[in-house]
Amino acid sequence: MNRLRVSILQTDIAWENKQDNLRRLREQLETLRGATEIVVLPETFSTGFSMNTDRLAEPVTDKTIATLRQWAAECQIALAGSYISCDEIPVASEDNELSYKHPAYYNRAWGMRQNILRQALNVP
Repeated sequence: MNRLRVSILQTDIAWENKQDNLRRLREQLETLRGATEIVVLPETFSTGFSMNTDRLAEPVTDKTIATLRQWAAECQIALAGSYISCDEIPVASEDNELSYKHPAYYNRAWGMRQNILRQALNVP
């Protein structure tokens, strides 16, 4: 019988710093390559539980999910976690050129396997 290997990551999240958190995650995924089939990330792993949703929220089509899809395929693993999400209505902003108009924000749970994304839950 084959065993399913699951890794649950607990990380020291860099507060509101998506780039650093993604960099750290990439390093951890490299060490897990070939050693696990599923990696479960901490809730809101890319930012922490920030209330700065105007600045940090992303639609599912933006960089964080695109990056995770690529890494899941490269490492041949399934990933699961959550991030600060919003509906996709882009607008210009003085503070953030990648800002969006957000009728609602979510702590969106997701799971993906080799470029297949499943959104499981939206918690407003």
